[in-house]
Amino acid sequence: MCVVGVTGGIGAGKSTVAALLAARGARVLDADEIVRELYAGGEVCERVLARFGPEVMAGDGSVDRARLAARVFPDEESRRVLEEIVHPVVRGVVEESLAEWRAAGFAGLAVVDAALLVEARPPYPVDFLLVVEAEASIRLQRLEDRGMSRAEALQRMEAQAEDAERASRADHVLANHGSVEDLAAGVEEFLRKLRRDEKAI
Repeated sequence: MCVVGVTGGIGAGKSTVAALLAARGARVLDADEIVRELYAGGEVCERVLARFGPEVMAGDGSVDRARLAARVFPDEESRRVLEEIVHPVVRGVVEESLAEWRAAGFAGLAVVDAALLVEARPPYPVDFLLVVEAEASIRLQRLEDRGMSRAEALQRMEAQAEDAERASRADHVLANHGSVEDLAAGVEEFLRKLRRDEKAI
């Protein structure tokens, strides 16, 4: 089994790349979906609510992600505290899932789709790091098209690693400045590179 980490700045298109890889037979672990499940209830949900208060709680007792984001993204210390609560658990779920796939004999491509792969300490257990990039103006427009305010989009972009830092850690950088068809062609190119590498499947 070959494990590829897919990351990129918010709005760069990493989840689209993960979906394109899934359509080509990869198994995908989506860190954002794992977080969504953790916020629905249980220990992580309780710890987040205890730390950030009832104002980030939804009506059903889960964590309201929009309210939490409004609370933590403007404040670096709050983001750090949240990451210390959430990301070790997310990484544990990822590691457990990968171990289960290996034990079951899966020998294909496994994808870890996560925004903070570069920032994570300790790092996620990936064999290759695929970084998806797009110009800041394009990312900003995509986020505004999703209904995010310009100020909120800029806050989230600034809270993540710099593009240069991600690129310096990447095994492959995939540009996403154009159409989905262009991106799909880039994914095919990456898969060809992966197959040529001696560590790949």
